[in-house]
Amino acid sequence: MEDLKELLGEWSNKTLADLFDQAIMKYNEEEAMVFKEERITYGEMGRRVANFAKGLLKLGIKKRDKVGIWLSNRPEWAIAEFAVAKVGAVMVPLSTRFRAFDVEYILKQSDSTTLIMTDFF
Repeated sequence: MEDLKELLGEWSNKTLADLFDQAIMKYNEEEAMVFKEERITYGEMGRRVANFAKGLLKLGIKKRDKVGIWLSNRPEWAIAEFAVAKVGAVMVPLSTRFRAFDVEYILKQSDSTTLIMTDFF
């Protein structure tokens, strides 16, 4: 384990949320994501993530809670991922190709408390 800490250096004690915050500070006006016609800067992404994280907290999501994310490949997926990290919860990624009973099994096995999804794929 010491070799890994040595290899990662200053990053070894950082969370995904910490690294995202650093990227926002360093690249605030730069594009973080392009999806179809939408171009999102790191600053805008940071605002969306903060708002989503506030919503998760209002729902009662706590540190170490397991949160399933069942979304297609779009900006909302990344926003949900970083928001879950921001509140200290654990993301449980789910493929949109899973059937309902696959998702049910994974959510039960992971002890997920919440599922983030759209109403259609």
